[in-house]
Amino acid sequence: MTASLKLEERVWNVLFSRIVGVILLSPTCLIIPAIELKRPGDPSCIQERIGKNGKTISILKLRTMRKGADHLEQMGMPECMAEKTKLAV
Repeated sequence: MTASLKLEERVWNVLFSRIVGVILLSPTCLIIPAIELKRPGDPSCIQERIGKNGKTISILKLRTMRKGADHLEQMGMPECMAEKTKLAV
């Protein structure tokens, strides 16, 4: 592969990923205010996960359950009792 083809491929990859990123980010910009209106508190949280080769990565998650609902199972309540907001699927 020649240098010009590598550059062309790289430009295409960056351009394509930016376009897809904007398309995927647009609905998120509408969902976050909806979550804020429905339930007070932070509409998102950052969660640490184990990635490739054991490296820790941070991911952004949107809140779809009531605050504290993730602790209900630890208190002996079944998981189905963890009430979800109307935005949860």
